[in-house]
Amino acid sequence: MKTSKNAMMVFVIAAVLLSPVVTSTTMASASTTVNVPSTQVTSEAPITAGSSRSECLVPNFDNSGPTALADAVASFDTLTNSIVTCVAAYLTSATAWSDWESPWITQSQYGYTSWVAQEPQSRQLILQVDLIPTGVEGTSGPSAWERSCAAGNFDQYAAQLGTNLVAAGLGNSVIRLGAEMNGTWETDFMGTTTQEQNWWAACFANEVTALRAATGEHFLID
Repeated sequence: MKTSKNAMMVFVIAAVLLSPVVTSTTMASASTTVNVPSTQVTSEAPITAGSSRSECLVPNFDNSGPTALADAVASFDTLTNSIVTCVAAYLTSATAWSDWESPWITQSQYGYTSWVAQEPQSRQLILQVDLIPTGVEGTSGPSAWERSCAAGNFDQYAAQLGTNLVAAGLGNSVIRLGAEMNGTWETDFMGTTTQEQNWWAACFANEVTALRAATGEHFLID
């Protein structure tokens, strides 16, 4: 069973709608007006842009099976008297390009696809994705894979990843591409030289463009 890193973390993302319904609240001690974005979620169509999530959960659970995620979220909702509309996961365990472009989360037995499909207008995934699988990481620094990626040699894999996410019903996901790239512990560490970091930036841009080539995608890139 694939789960998130370390212990359970819960974080709240401020809800901001594309066309926010704003209420005006006047503070009792002063004449200051505070605009508070509504957490209302439209039910007309799946999420296409902007942030409309109010409760995000990074779950860590041991059970497996297609209902394990739903059970974990329901338990959390009950314990905290909240409604989770956003779940985060890490797609960082791929060792080869074949695993990277067809990540575990697209497989139905883990329950993430069915959880989103039940309420696609209000449920969303936040996926951390490294720029490369672990098998591509060099032992002598990042320059080799960065130069290759900057030249567009990895575009086909990113395009396939986008297509596979859309096919799994996850085309409205937030993709944290290359998160924590300044950490030496990361597979896609950006390096220490200006040249390495320029290649990294070009690699990132190439993969974003390739992801957006998937028909039906509405990814948000973080």
